[in-house]
Amino acid sequence: MQAIRIILAAGLLFVVAACSESSDSAKPPEAVRVVRLPAKPEGNPSFLNTSSLQSINEVAIGDLRRAGEYTGIDCAMLILDELPELISPEMAAAQLFDEWEVGSETEGKGVLFLFIEKEGVLKVEVGYELEGIFPDAFVGSFQETLKDYYRGEYFGDVVSKMIITMMRRAQGEETQILMNSFVDGLPRLQSEIMEKSTRYRSGGAGVTESNFVTSKAKKLKNVQLLNDKERAQYNKGPKLEMVLQRYLASLQAGVNDPYLSLLTEGSQLMRIEYPKNAGFQRRAAGEFSGNYKVHQSGGFAAVRFERPDVMPILFRMDNQGDWRADITKSWALSQASRDLKQMNTAFGDHAWMFAWANEYHKPEVPLTPDPLAKEKSLNAEIVRLEKAIENEPDMAANYFALADLFYFECYWIRDAMQLIEKGLAIEPGNNRYRKRLIFLSYRFPDLSRVEHHYEQIFQNDRGDYQNLRWYIAYLKNKRSAVYDEKIRILEAAKDHLIIPKFPFPFPLNAGSGKRQKRTFYLYPGTSRAVVSCQYVVAHPYKKYGPSVGVNIRGNESDKNIGVVLSQHKPGDPVTVIPGYTDLQQISPFKVPVVDAIVIDFRWKKNGILELYVNSRKVLTMRSDMKPTQVRISQSSGGGIFALATE
Repeated sequence: MQAIRIILAAGLLFVVAACSESSDSAKPPEAVRVVRLPAKPEGNPSFLNTSSLQSINEVAIGDLRRAGEYTGIDCAMLILDELPELISPEMAAAQLFDEWEVGSETEGKGVLFLFIEKEGVLKVEVGYELEGIFPDAFVGSFQETLKDYYRGEYFGDVVSKMIITMMRRAQGEETQILMNSFVDGLPRLQSEIMEKSTRYRSGGAGVTESNFVTSKAKKLKNVQLLNDKERAQYNKGPKLEMVLQRYLASLQAGVNDPYLSLLTEGSQLMRIEYPKNAGFQRRAAGEFSGNYKVHQSGGFAAVRFERPDVMPILFRMDNQGDWRADITKSWALSQASRDLKQMNTAFGDHAWMFAWANEYHKPEVPLTPDPLAKEKSLNAEIVRLEKAIENEPDMAANYFALADLFYFECYWIRDAMQLIEKGLAIEPGNNRYRKRLIFLSYRFPDLSRVEHHYEQIFQNDRGDYQNLRWYIAYLKNKRSAVYDEKIRILEAAKDHLIIPKFPFPFPLNAGSGKRQKRTFYLYPGTSRAVVSCQYVVAHPYKKYGPSVGVNIRGNESDKNIGVVLSQHKPGDPVTVIPGYTDLQQISPFKVPVVDAIVIDFRWKKNGILELYVNSRKVLTMRSDMKPTQVRISQSSGGGIFALATE
């Protein structure tokens, strides 16, 4: 009996254990619990930002789109305020890579960037198909370089430079050979060992970096200051080639000391604001390793390299006759092309333009300031302008002058932007510096106020074609249906179509900054043609001679009758001069620029043609013309035109 009891007890324990095991197995193990992450957003490229860093959205989207366009890689980005519990950045990146199907429409070539704001963590997730192009060592190396280089609150620049660095890597010659060898989305060497079902899954490549954005107090943490003897290797000197070689040698040695005498005062300040680690310096030395040509004019010199995508190195002579590398100007005056294959000058009127003598560049508004005179101390000039602002806080020109000094001499972009904002608060109609602020906003980058400044330009004066075109591109990049109607009207203005009443809180006044023509066709029997021209100037420079010609073209003997409108500089009256007239010249006269200038051609039944400008009769003549066209030509200036006929 005792034995039976033991057997029954054992059986009961087995049943309980089995039931318990069955019950536990019904619950998913903690390790495989799926955490819900954000769904893939609509639009291309895939981009989502739930952090407080909203000002970088347009820049990031633009760079992602550009990278995809020129590399064929599907680039996705998430900037999250924080992650849900129970999931690491590595796990989140892998899960998002799969759920968003990154690379599913690009033969499996995809990269996902994940930022976690609260933890200061960056994770770059690379698919199997690109591990040969972006191995862990490369990703980790450039992330570490960026981490040290972009300290302070330059997070937008970190994002932009990271995407561009990946894009440059993917455009390399060796990389292109590898990418072109893909079979069915997979490298040849891996095609036999990889199953097709894993084609779009994360390869696990990538490196996680914490504390990506650090406090300003740690800017010089990784800067190794040299002693006097070591610094003497990199002194300035009277021979340009010698100073160039010393500068290149400092990069090759990974020297990041900001106090080298071969650097201009502003370049030293720039290096303190943007500290570069040894790896960054050596990487720069590699770019400067090719053939180069030295261009020199007086106390200025530019070293341009054979590779078109390499930034030039600019030099200037100090008041002791020694050459110094002006790295600040190299950065401030350079701008990469959209495909990153060409390094262009960002301004067309600076002191080093002799090195680009055979290349056409439009001048900028406002003019690029001259470099600080070599006899002056940069620090003393900064102090002088700061005192001027303190003594005359309502003088906008002082804010603008100090902003130019900060950007062009120190490359302190954020400080320059803040000063321009203060100047514009005093002088809101200064569109020249409003345009400079937009330029700096893209370079910083922080586009949170760009839309406001584009619209202010339309409010303050009659704008220009370049501004109109940039504003349209900006609105399109926002990818919001809210802007569809505004874009439609702006596009109509760009094409010089007849403009409807503008349904927005600012008037539409924009024109053309490039040479072009516009033709309106008249109906048979037309007795009157009225052209309304909202006159604008795109480039206020004498040598460009902004002008608009409006004339009637006859279908017999190719006759033309009309006038030309020209303006010396913004705000000046418009001068009306004769254009094409067959029988009688028009005496030049001036009209103020208030609203649209109205040019009115009238044909009388008795064959008399009359021409009016703003209701002023300027021409009376007998004509047998049978007009068929109103033709408008623009040269470095123009406007929005509307035509009415009777």
